[in-house]
Formats: sequence, C-alpha cells, structure tokens
Amino acid sequence: MGIIFIVTLGLIFVEYAELARLTQACLNQGQVCWPAPSGFIRYAIYAGIGLFEVFVLFAVSLKVEERDRNSGYAPEWRRG
Repeated sequence: MGIIFIVTLGLIFVEYAELARLTQACLNQGQVCWPAPSGFIRYAIYAGIGLFEVFVLFAVSLKVEERDRNSGYAPEWRRG
C-alpha cells in the first residue's frame, strides 16, 4: 500500500508541475488562463484512483489470507 501511496503522490506532483508550467507560460504571454478542470479536481482524480487501488489490494489480501488460514484445517471444518 505504501508503494501505491508513493506513486499516487508522484503523479499528483507531476500534474502540479505541469499546471504550474502552463500557468507560467500564460503569464509570460501577458494572459491569465485557468485550467479546466481545476487543479483540485485533477488531484482528486489521482487520489481517488489510488484509494480504489488500495481498496482492491485490501480485498484481495483478505481472500488470500482466508484461503491460507483455512488450508490448515480438515475440509469438513473449513468455512465457505
């Protein structure tokens, strides 16, 4: 989960740098331009994807742990 968190933060920082570069280019031309969608929405999309990946990883790990735990019991004593 830590790797997913680090990758998500990295993607957010890359998006931040890109938006800063685009904004600075507009300001250098003497214009004011606003990104669409806003930076917050872009960051929230990356954070949502990261959160979804963590949920999926957690659900899969629960199934693997349950299978591993049940493998030590006789078949008639296993759950599910």
